Amino acid sequence: MTPAWRPRTAELVALAASDAAVDRIFVNPTIKRILCTGKMAQASWQGRVRPWWGHHDHFHVRLKCPTDSALCVPQEPPPDDGCGATLDWWFTPDAEATRTRRQEAETQGAEPELPAACAGVLSPPPSERAP
Repeated sequence: MTPAWRPRTAELVALAASDAAVDRIFVNPTIKRILCTGKMAQASWQGRVRPWWGHHDHFHVRLKCPTDSALCVPQEPPPDDGCGATLDWWFTPDAEATRTRRQEAETQGAEPELPAACAGVLSPPPSERAP
């Protein structure tokens, strides 16, 4: 765990996860393990917080699809609260081997292709591009 970790960090994740507009929060597996213990272990938002690769110094928040967005595809609800056996896997040799394979694929330039709708948001309009 990083020296920057404080109990208020857990409170921040809990506050974000309890927001009805939030679908998922991605954190480091060690942070999820901390959240699965103590007073937060049985929190109703616990299933929204999921361990994911590369979140050792930050977390990501995925919002639910807006009701008026025809292009947004909602995710299936999480199968469980993310604690227990689901979380235990992240601390196994299989998880370490998977992490290694993912890192190797990233260094070989294998990047996922963005959907066209996402690419359009990330690219400036033609009128704003440099000549």
